[in-house]
Amino acid sequence: MKKLLPILFFVACIKPYNPNLHNPPTGYLVIEGNINSGSIPTVIHLSRTEPLTDTATEIYENGATVNIDCSDGTIYNSSPQGNGQYLFPILTLDTTKTFRLDIHTSDGNQYQSDYVPVIPNPPIDSINGIMGSGGMNIYVNTHNPQNNTRYYQWSYSETWEYHSAQSSVYIYDPVDLLVIPRPDSLQIFTCWNTDSSTGLLLFSTTKLSSDVVYEFPLINIPQGNQKLSVEYSVAVSQYGLSEGAYNYLSLMQSNTENLGSIFDPLPSNLKGNIHCITQPSQTVVGYANASSTQYLRVFIQEPYLWDYSYGCEYPDTAIAPNKVLNNWDFTGVQPNPVPIAPGGFPYPPPPGVYIPIDTAAPKSGWLSNLNVCIDCRFQGGTTTKPTFWQ
Repeated sequence: MKKLLPILFFVACIKPYNPNLHNPPTGYLVIEGNINSGSIPTVIHLSRTEPLTDTATEIYENGATVNIDCSDGTIYNSSPQGNGQYLFPILTLDTTKTFRLDIHTSDGNQYQSDYVPVIPNPPIDSINGIMGSGGMNIYVNTHNPQNNTRYYQWSYSETWEYHSAQSSVYIYDPVDLLVIPRPDSLQIFTCWNTDSSTGLLLFSTTKLSSDVVYEFPLINIPQGNQKLSVEYSVAVSQYGLSEGAYNYLSLMQSNTENLGSIFDPLPSNLKGNIHCITQPSQTVVGYANASSTQYLRVFIQEPYLWDYSYGCEYPDTAIAPNKVLNNWDFTGVQPNPVPIAPGGFPYPPPPGVYIPIDTAAPKSGWLSNLNVCIDCRFQGGTTTKPTFWQ
């Protein structure tokens, strides 16, 4: 009986944990975005915090007035873009002045940040992709000869081209009951997909003798991943941070990304440099920072011996038209058969030949396969080629 006591004890101690945390009905205001000086417009994003148990989508803060105030009295106005985004035109800020955010929300509250200087931000030197045992590692490099940046943040957007398992150069027209050559505008073999950074990418050179960032790791693409199956591109944005902004984001990083073991730091109360003027005790999430934004895009081809594969079995028998006529798919929405080639023809079929269904050989019909094997959009991408693609 004594051997069972520890088991009963641990089972009895397992209870649901419902933290008694105060969260106002509308949530705390969250303010995101860098005050950009230079060639890129400034976008400030406003939203509201949500309860821990809330699974709803992000709560955008629309209907606000968002301005940037200069210490010399100049005011820059934004225009609302929807989804909590407020756009400023390209700003060339005087680096001898300081700037702050001034926000009026639709509930009558006013928020202001402390005045902040414009932090120097050197150009990105390079973005390198280096193969390792775990796949492709992508690094960023930069340096400031003036040694006066020291605190950096990066974000990125990655785009990659990929192909479906099989190619169909024919399409079924359900109106005229014809299988016709597939027009280029309806190609479904080549797609592009996009993803963006979600974590905080921060680095400080304060412990180095020079303000040099060498091979800071941005992305790891595991061996055989689809992203490098054809061609890959990443666009990196770099921001210079004040010491206060860096410390604030580092604490946020510890609170959101590094928890999970008894050795990780405990959650801390984030205190930024943005305050509610009308209700000083109200919590505000965010930190105002001003710098230029440096931007660089690079392309990477499929590496040698990249172990990517995506395939479907080829159909081993031709399907007679009268057996698939009502199931063939034209819209690419349902996982229905798509014609690949006329029965009896080698794969791939000869292009440029219109063959009406009613004249196709009854015994051979049309070679087809499910469009999940043929339509690249079923893997999450789009057939629209990005304007920046090479």
